[in-house]
Amino acid sequence: MRDFLADIGFLTDSERKALIGTGAETPLALESTLLAGSEAYERFLGESHFRDLIEALDRMIAPGERTVLRNVAPTDNPVGVRVDESPPTIVRSSEHEARDRIYVEIRRLKRSSHLRPEEKERLKRLEDQLIQLLEDPAA
Repeated sequence: MRDFLADIGFLTDSERKALIGTGAETPLALESTLLAGSEAYERFLGESHFRDLIEALDRMIAPGERTVLRNVAPTDNPVGVRVDESPPTIVRSSEHEARDRIYVEIRRLKRSSHLRPEEKERLKRLEDQLIQLLEDPAA
């Protein structure tokens, strides 16, 4: 799993254990984590040791991955991950809106203590519609 850390001979057991604790499964993931929180990791490992580790990981990373790693956005979060600076775009589709409307109506009907027969039938139809939307949103 994290066999690549065994190939870095200058790491102490406690450093290796701490790096395993990051959850990084690949050299690319670990280097990205270290660079994102470089100040904290430099304090932990020492500046020289930190640079040596980055260089060792860099040698294990494919050139194309290295390019991706170098093009990530900087972060102000000392122990966070680097992300693109643009905020995520949430696209609400008409299917989502229909699903939400149906769900709200189902909840409203289910809160009623006494449903008339036509309301029970409407509830059943709405539940069937919701199931159909969830199983096949394109339908």
